[in-house]
Amino acid sequence: MKKSFYYLLSITLIIMLSFSCTSKVPTKDGWSLVWNDEFNGNKLDLTKWDYQIGTGSQYGLNGWGNDEAQYYSPEKLKQRRHELYLWSCSHNDPRWKTFVYNNLRSNRS
Repeated sequence: MKKSFYYLLSITLIIMLSFSCTSKVPTKDGWSLVWNDEFNGNKLDLTKWDYQIGTGSQYGLNGWGNDEAQYYSPEKLKQRRHELYLWSCSHNDPRWKTFVYNNLRSNRS
């Protein structure tokens, strides 16, 4: 059950990113685009994005502050043809928690 939940969560995030990162952004009166990423190339643009890696303990948030049984890894990300793919998996490696994900945050302040 958990596996299917995380699978659906990953798919939902991919769909949301696909729609929010299109090159044609509709404009409305008084609104302007202030930040975007078209995911050009085959590597994540680290001037726009930052990985969060580990269990959260290196940020003073062991278990990411809410006792999450997961490890964030940059290996769970793939970019190609203007699309960003994030996925998760369960893991038996004792160095990591039960689940492995990728966690990104924008560098936009």
